[in-house]
Amino acid sequence: MLKRLQLKAALGVAVLVLSGCASHPEYYYVPEQDPGRDLKPEIEPERPIPGAEASQSKPESQQPVDPEEHYSYVEPQPDVSGQRSGGVESLVRRSEQSIGGQHYEEAVALLERALRIAPNDADLYYRLASVRLQQGDPVQAEQLARRGLSLSRDEQLHDDLEDLIARAQAAKGDAG
Repeated sequence: MLKRLQLKAALGVAVLVLSGCASHPEYYYVPEQDPGRDLKPEIEPERPIPGAEASQSKPESQQPVDPEEHYSYVEPQPDVSGQRSGGVESLVRRSEQSIGGQHYEEAVALLERALRIAPNDADLYYRLASVRLQQGDPVQAEQLARRGLSLSRDEQLHDDLEDLIARAQAAKGDAG
């Protein structure tokens, strides 16, 4: 009996721990701004007013809300500021030094850390994809370059990413 209780408790703890690891979606909903709409909940139920016409419609704030009309899909936007934080710049410089010394694993770790800080920086994906291609991992290089391509707003970077994808495909033997 005690072992069953311990097993159930351990299972419950495992479920709680794993539920904390659940990932969130890549998109989220943002309510459209409607300043005329009162979002306070009704406290009292609707009561007929003596002498009021029965054909009156409900005020707009009491009309049923269609979620498709009041919420819109918003994709994560790439960082278009063109400026990086000092921490990201420092990581990029250190990764360049690592690449120069052919310490590719260190460069990968630094660039992945920079991506955790600036996940929408297309240039970081380009740099990481380049290192992965130098390491002989064209599959990962292509995936990273495609992610960077989806975020790129700079024409030169866009062309560089497409070139890197072509080189990764050629390295895989998929080109053509």
